[in-house]
Formats: sequence, C-alpha cells, structure tokens
Amino acid sequence: MKTIEAIRLRVKETMAYRLLSICVHFNKVTSAIAANKRAEKGLARMALAWRVASAFVRESWLPQDYFSYGYEGMTKAERHDFVSEYEFAAFKARLNNYPERDMSANKWNTYCLMKDYYGRKACMLPSKAEASAKDVCDEINQVWSGEVCAEKPFVIKPLWQCSGMGVYVEHLSIPCTVDCVEELMKDFDSSVIMEELIEQSQVLSQFHPHSVNTVRINTYRKGKDVRIFLPYFRIGRGENFVDNTNHGGILASIDLESGVVEAAYDTQNNCYPQHPDTHVTFTGFQMPRWEEAKRIVVELALKFEYLQLLGWDLALTDNGWVVVEVNSDPGIKIAQKHFRAEFEYLKNM
Repeated sequence: MKTIEAIRLRVKETMAYRLLSICVHFNKVTSAIAANKRAEKGLARMALAWRVASAFVRESWLPQDYFSYGYEGMTKAERHDFVSEYEFAAFKARLNNYPERDMSANKWNTYCLMKDYYGRKACMLPSKAEASAKDVCDEINQVWSGEVCAEKPFVIKPLWQCSGMGVYVEHLSIPCTVDCVEELMKDFDSSVIMEELIEQSQVLSQFHPHSVNTVRINTYRKGKDVRIFLPYFRIGRGENFVDNTNHGGILASIDLESGVVEAAYDTQNNCYPQHPDTHVTFTGFQMPRWEEAKRIVVELALKFEYLQLLGWDLALTDNGWVVVEVNSDPGIKIAQKHFRAEFEYLKNM
C-alpha cells in the first residue's frame, strides 16, 4: 500500500501530470482570465491562456495566483521564491495520512485532546436525528452546571467544516430549557460543537472588534524535533465574526523570531499597512506574549503522533493564549510569496 501511494505521489509531481491536469481543468485558466483580463480577445486571449497554462506546467503556478501575485511583473528570482499551493499540497500529502487527518478534522476530537489549552468549556451537540432535545439540554446543563446567565454567547461550529464555514454566534440562557434547545437544533442537520465565546484581549480586538482575530502558527514535526514556520496574524473585516480570508479577512506576516507584524494582504495581493476599517496600524506591531505562543504550539505538535504538519490557530485573552482549533491541512495563501528557502529546508529535514 505504501508503495502504491509513493508511486501516486511521484506521478503527481511529474510535468506530464501537470499538463494533463491543466488540460482536464482548463476551465480554471479561462475563469481566471475572465475574472482578471476580461478585455483580452482573440489571439491575445489565446496567447495569455498559453502563458498561464505554461506557468502551471513549468512552475506549478495556479491560474488565479498568476494574476493575483502579478506573475508577469515578477523577476525570475521573485518567481522562484514563490511556493505554489500545488507544490505545498504534494508536500503535505506525504506527511499527514488520511485516517489521522480525518480524526483531527473532527473538532470535538481535537477539543478533547487539547482541552487544557482551550481555556473555555465546550460540548458536542448531536443533530435532531441523533438525539432528543431533552438529552441535549441535559448535556448542556451538566457542562455548565452551577452557572446562571440570562443570555450567554456561544460559538456554534460544524463538526467537520473548515475555513470558518458555517460558524455563527448563538445566545442561550443557562440553565437552558428544552424549548430553547429545540429551537437551537433547528439550525443544524448534523453534529456541531458548541463553545464558549472567546473574550479576546483588547490589544488584538482593536484591529477589528467584530471578529476574534487569531494568530496562525504552522508546525512541522519530525520525531521529537518541531520546527515553526509561516506565522501570521489573521484579521476580520466588515461585520464578519470570523477572520478567515474566505470571509474577506486579511493576513499579516509575523517575524518568527521577534513577533513583529508586517503589513497585511488580502487574497488579491492588495497591501494594507493599516486595517481598512479601523485604521489601526499593522506594520511594526509587536505581538504580545510571543514566546508563550511559540512554546504552546511546540507542546501541542508533540501530542499528534501521526500528523507531522499542522496549523494552529491561537487567540489572545487577558490570561494568555488559547487554542481556537487545529488544521491538519493548512494552506499558505498570501504568505507563500517568500517561502522558498524555508520550504526547501522543510523538505530536507
């Protein structure tokens, strides 16, 4: 089985496979051109399509990245310094095998494993097809036994979703009633995890008070050696509660050694030295308790015996850093522009 998997990964890395992929998914090329160069027509459009496809075959550049990161305006050295998500995906596939990835993708499993680092209570709520409202009500009241609150805020997360999909805030009285739980369970068709709302520190809330603004720190573990790479600050925009780029969020790289934040970028590679809504400056901001954050992710990485590459989302509270969640399939969007040297180091560890 391992031999078959090794052959499959080797085939996926060949130029012939890339060419076949771009032929099969040529609509990605045409869609990217339509979104970014709609005015191009006729032979000029065909020539552009060829250049976009060639960049994928030769250098693994995905069609949308070709435009978002300004491929044609880059020097050869700048293009080489860029690591595509396609390359990174092949690297991840070698490190995290699927049974364990599925286990960590389940938010309840990871909560149980890392409860001491969450800094908040949580419980899993089965769907209405799996349990009665009374049983769920009893479970909630047991977890929050002794508390009395007329309107306590909770975060509801689908058990298996990622990228902030399906996440919302719900207010519930504690102790809760069966009627309230019945109303709550109408909103989800499969199991969810219900967590206490994180009360983030004002020092990070100032950038965007509507969202919990998190720090993503990636770890690569080989044996007992854990290397941290690509840390960045994730900040929401507008009225969004979550900070993911899928919901309009922006990312700012963090210097690994010092914890100093750089300018933020969105998925279209637009630069923001300040937050576009609050106008709080990113550039030069010192991330608080930075050594503590790095220590926590190293400790946690060693808990996952069968997963080598993980992305940790941390939130800062007045009592220190807490885990938001772990991602067993972390991406490198935006931070990938100057990742080549670190990427080559990771591959050769």
